[in-house]
Amino acid sequence: MNGLALLICLFMCQSVFSGGLILDGPAFTATNVSIAWNAPTNHWPTSLWIYKVVPQEFSPAVISNLMAIGGFTMKDRSKIEGQRPDKRLLYFTTDAPI
Repeated sequence: MNGLALLICLFMCQSVFSGGLILDGPAFTATNVSIAWNAPTNHWPTSLWIYKVVPQEFSPAVISNLMAIGGFTMKDRSKIEGQRPDKRLLYFTTDAPI
């Protein structure tokens, strides 16, 4: 119930503050403005880089260092429900605030 009351209060405050934002005065019309567009439109690149996924195996030292950087321990290991995860993958989660 407190969430609903807070939401109603926020909507009321928003309408009060936006009432002072009325724009009065004549509209601005520009009559002598020239727009110059100098961007090339028909020059395609002569070559493209192509990226390809290459399977890799990481050493246990690399995995350990990544876990230390992320602040994960084996206590943070979790399982993915409802999917068929790859048996080689490890999943971690934490409830720590970001």
